[in-house]
Amino acid sequence: RITVWTRGAERLYGWSREEAIGRVSDELLATQPPCPLSSVHADLLARGEWQGELRRRHRSGTELVVSSHWALRRSADGEPLAVVEVCTDITALREAENALR
Repeated sequence: RITVWTRGAERLYGWSREEAIGRVSDELLATQPPCPLSSVHADLLARGEWQGELRRRHRSGTELVVSSHWALRRSADGEPLAVVEVCTDITALREAENALR
């Protein structure tokens, strides 16, 4: 569940903080990972981080491609507490690469 939603996330995805907090990010953003989401989560738990490209939906319905880095935060006893995610919009880059092909 989303607990922090920055102004950058508002600009990138179109959802306000009030609309996003408490929602499941993968559902809100219609996340499409490069492999099954269960594999992404397993990798995150095993390594403490995950990096890759995701396809997501802006509030308007527009598809975005983001380069995403997830870092797992654990409690003192090693239990997963939260995931910190940083995304960079690479939609235009991927569109330019596809046009060159």
